[in-house]
Amino acid sequence: MIKYPKYTRDESGRCKITEKDVLYIRHRYELHGETANALSKQFGVSWGAIKNVVDEEYHQYRLAKYRARNQRNSKEYQRLANKKCYQRMIKMKTGLSEWKSDQNKMYREKEKA
Repeated sequence: MIKYPKYTRDESGRCKITEKDVLYIRHRYELHGETANALSKQFGVSWGAIKNVVDEEYHQYRLAKYRARNQRNSKEYQRLANKKCYQRMIKMKTGLSEWKSDQNKMYREKEKA
């Protein structure tokens, strides 16, 4: 398996915010109390990008959400989901057959009476 080298923000061409910008954003957010919305407009990025930089809990939440989405796309997840769906379907069918038998008993009792 080929492992790609890890790039910093400055070396990667995909990042709009450099390491210096990150330090500056954290400083202004924490000490000066500027909002993420105002900082996002100034740096030309989304509100979520600023929140990822300044709020560790938000960053962890986004990572967990991304990993969960990737897991849902995996074959193993699909196999387990199909298995659970099949088990639910079996339970529903048995419940339905029990309900029908109860209805038939009630109908027969009404006919006898």
